[in-house]
Amino acid sequence: KREDPKWVEQEREWRREYQTERRKDPAVRKAAVVSHGKWVAKNREKVRAAMRGYASKPEYKRKARARMLLKKYGISIEDFEQKVAANDGKCPICFDVLSVKPCVDHNHETGQVRDVLCHRCNQWIGFMETRRELVTPMLAYLDKWDAVEAGVIKQTK
Repeated sequence: KREDPKWVEQEREWRREYQTERRKDPAVRKAAVVSHGKWVAKNREKVRAAMRGYASKPEYKRKARARMLLKKYGISIEDFEQKVAANDGKCPICFDVLSVKPCVDHNHETGQVRDVLCHRCNQWIGFMETRRELVTPMLAYLDKWDAVEAGVIKQTK
């Protein structure tokens, strides 16, 4: 019986149908979740090693980034890549190459996506957006100390 390919295929089909129906039962689903949780707790290192291997793959990273962009900013990975390409892969503020992890610059109040910046410029913009009145005094402070270092003016205590 077990050597008969037709019987083996029928048996597989029957098991698939049976398992599909069983999974619909809330008690069976709950038991399966509990059982899986216990297995994961016992095999934590095995699970972590598998996830590290999977998460290091470029296709996983791209999919994860696509999910985050859509969920957080409402843009597709293609829109993101178009913005990067439109700036020749460079930050539109400092013109450094967007290498490690480009950041989506957006208005925190409206959620409107503006552009893709390097991490440093994105942080500066985020700070300056909320404290615009400090931009001019900061520039004046830097100009003053540039002049002191150049010897144009003397440092006062």
